[in-house]
Amino acid sequence: MPLTTRRPPFARLVAPLVALGLIAPGVHAQEPAAAEGEEAPASDAGILEEVPTEVVMVLPIESWGSIEEHIPAALVEKIVDGLRRGNFTVIDAAAAGVPIPSGECDEACVRSTVAGTDATHLVRASVVVEGRDYNVRVELFRGDTGELIATSNDVCEICGHEELAEMVGDLAATLRRKLSAAVEPPPLLRVLVEPEGSVVTVDGEVVGVTPVEVTVAPGEHDVVVQKPGFVAHRARLAFLDGVVETIRTDLAPAPVIEEEEPPPPKKRALPESTTRPIGWAALGVGVGVTAGGVALLVLDERPIKRECTGDNVDAMGNCKWRYNTLAGGIAMTIVGVGAVALGAVLLARDRRRGKSDAQRVAIDGAGVGVRF
Repeated sequence: MPLTTRRPPFARLVAPLVALGLIAPGVHAQEPAAAEGEEAPASDAGILEEVPTEVVMVLPIESWGSIEEHIPAALVEKIVDGLRRGNFTVIDAAAAGVPIPSGECDEACVRSTVAGTDATHLVRASVVVEGRDYNVRVELFRGDTGELIATSNDVCEICGHEELAEMVGDLAATLRRKLSAAVEPPPLLRVLVEPEGSVVTVDGEVVGVTPVEVTVAPGEHDVVVQKPGFVAHRARLAFLDGVVETIRTDLAPAPVIEEEEPPPPKKRALPESTTRPIGWAALGVGVGVTAGGVALLVLDERPIKRECTGDNVDAMGNCKWRYNTLAGGIAMTIVGVGAVALGAVLLARDRRRGKSDAQRVAIDGAGVGVRF
């Protein structure tokens, strides 16, 4: 028979304290309900409606090896007492006169043993004695299917009868916790929110609309309750088996955002013109160049006085050295007149453009309108 743990001799000194802690009266597998009148901001938790009491049938202990006759019955009483500390009804099969199977008991054997009784589960225990060492094994079966759902086993070395009873009490407490976990209802989320019809999501998945009750997996989950036109309610809750988490609140209306009137459009600034400075520059250059060209025309064929001495002057008094500026004067005059004309044209166009832009920008009560 397989062994899962071994108990050294010194452990027997603390076993009574452990046993008392595990099977102390009032200890249940369920978490205690929240104190009355205590409310949480986003939710209030409660224990699910009382679970129908499970009925557990305990068979007599099978023993191998040398053991006193009263020991097996005493161990059965220890198992029965440990299981009754949970939310279970316990039937002693021997006291109830139920036919006791012998040897190995398969699933069909388990089902036939509980048939005709109210038992939902069956407990079988066995003890193997080797000198003063006891190997105890306790098994828990489902009554409807015969399936083995939990086992507890331990070894007590060099044990007396009291130590053996304490160890069996420990095993019964462990089995009780396993049975409680097997029959505990799943967590329940209850959402009571106004306005009704609000959508409830758990971890991003829609589970219904308010009012709603839905089972969830144990652990922490993100719950969101939302409806168009209202501020969403968000909460992160920890769910435990057998516990109802209730969200009870009113969604606040979403704030109304008033639309602000747009500011009046700004007046369109007239673009700065580059034509005017270019026109004035061309006009100024043109006037200067034209004046220079006229001066050259006037200077043409005039004698160069510093050269008009000696042989450079003929008998008629004419100097043979004269200015030849006709071509340059004509060219400069033409360029200057052209520059003056260009400047005048640019200035005239700039003036007309300013008037046209001013006419295209119209101001009315609704704002500024621009015509193109």
